[in-house]
Amino acid sequence: MGERLDCPGCDLAIADLRRHNLVGADLSGADLSHANLHGVDMSGANLTNANLEGADVGHANLTGAVLNGVNLERSSLMKAVLRGAVLSDVKLTGIWMPEAILTDAILDGADLTDVDMTSAVVDDGAFDKAVLCNTTLPDGRARDRDCVFNERNTLDDIH
Repeated sequence: MGERLDCPGCDLAIADLRRHNLVGADLSGADLSHANLHGVDMSGANLTNANLEGADVGHANLTGAVLNGVNLERSSLMKAVLRGAVLSDVKLTGIWMPEAILTDAILDGADLTDVDMTSAVVDDGAFDKAVLCNTTLPDGRARDRDCVFNERNTLDDIH
């Protein structure tokens, strides 16, 4: 592990960052789309408004990280640790995060549309202020509480 990487607003798209020290790093506004962050320790990092679309964040440690406004669409967070992380207004659409640990995480306004959270560890009430549409919760049940249908779509069209 080298020196801590502070790089706000940097273009790190498709970068392999597995050997970098990202503990407490400032990556706010950075483009980390399709980056390899598998198993990286990013505890306490500032990722506010970063783009992590399509990134591999599986097995990563994001304990206490700030991810406000982050785009994590189509990313993998399998077995990621997000204990105490701030995920307000995060776009998690279409991600895969089975067995992720989200205890004490803040998910206010997080878009969990098409997210698979099978066997994830979360606190009771964690999803009270999150958007749930075709969301697979830790117990394996699907939730569509916040799905929006227009005149052309009905429940019969979807199921």
